[in-house]
Amino acid sequence: MSTRSNIAIQEKDGLIPMSTRSNIAIQEKDGSIRVIYCHWDRYLAHNGKMLFDYYSSAAKLRKLIDLGSISRLAPEIGTKTDFDNPKDGQVVAYGRDRGEEDTEADYYPDLETYVKSFEGVGWIEYIYVFDVKTKTWSYFTNNDKNLLPLKDYVLGIPFKTA
Repeated sequence: MSTRSNIAIQEKDGLIPMSTRSNIAIQEKDGSIRVIYCHWDRYLAHNGKMLFDYYSSAAKLRKLIDLGSISRLAPEIGTKTDFDNPKDGQVVAYGRDRGEEDTEADYYPDLETYVKSFEGVGWIEYIYVFDVKTKTWSYFTNNDKNLLPLKDYVLGIPFKTA
């Protein structure tokens, strides 16, 4: 994973947007956490809304987590695609679509251990956690480790793909 900060770099032809990173996690009934990295569109109105609308099923979320780290979240998990020219509306995964190794989900025995793993890590802004027991999404930020209900933010926001 890259450790570049989230900035826009100046090029001859204008600004080039840099990534806005997030983690996507599932907390199983035993309290354990599996988590993947997502490179683009971490903000609540995009990844937060998409997770809430399209990945509130533990079964579908587990399939997403099984892909390992992803470049882009989308409504459908899809099938293998060209990483540089992906199919619209589907997830783009580093392992499946670009052939990268060591992209598997990380495992933590509990949420507390997972949250502590962020000490000193400043390049992941939003962390989304789906609790299988309660069937709810929550999130926290790297600056504020308080878990907040995602529904309080995303209800009423229409999802926009552009």
